[in-house]
Amino acid sequence: MPNVFALARAAGGRWLWPGLPLLLILAGRLWALTTGGALAFPDEERHLKSVEAVAAMLEGHFELACLHLANTQGRPADALLRLPVAAGQVALEYFWHLPPTSPASLLLPQLFGWLVLALNMALLWRLARRWLPVSAANTVLIVYSALASSQLYVRHLFPYDTALGLVLLALVLLSAPRRRYAARGAGACWRAH
Repeated sequence: MPNVFALARAAGGRWLWPGLPLLLILAGRLWALTTGGALAFPDEERHLKSVEAVAAMLEGHFELACLHLANTQGRPADALLRLPVAAGQVALEYFWHLPPTSPASLLLPQLFGWLVLALNMALLWRLARRWLPVSAANTVLIVYSALASSQLYVRHLFPYDTALGLVLLALVLLSAPRRRYAARGAGACWRAH
């Protein structure tokens, strides 16, 4: 079997492989930000509930704000997580008269999606690194990034990337390398005898 990781050793650095393919994949995904369609699907329009909630709070209508946050098709946590971004969009509308549905204003939630994306990738790499060598963990990250359904598709405002991030964070926090368990287990056995 050919050693696909020899390129990194030949190049004398760890970031040519997988860094270069990962950079190309992410550059393609970033280009998708410029192609429009950020509110193309009903799922993505839920983000506007956060914007409406912030606007209602600024007008002193807290019951209406709560109604907007609860009216998110069973995903109120997503609306709460998007409140800071929605507040930024409301500020853009107030100071520069950019409506929250304008392409310039929608860059804020898209960039939030990229932040979540970067955190998800870091969590996934850390999780893969728990059980795999660095080169294999890098490959896991590249393959995941290249998948069409990897939640790296941030042209639209999918809320699912945030949910995926919470699951990855839980997996990272709940899993530990075997050597930690072995060390604890050996210590416990030694103390028992």
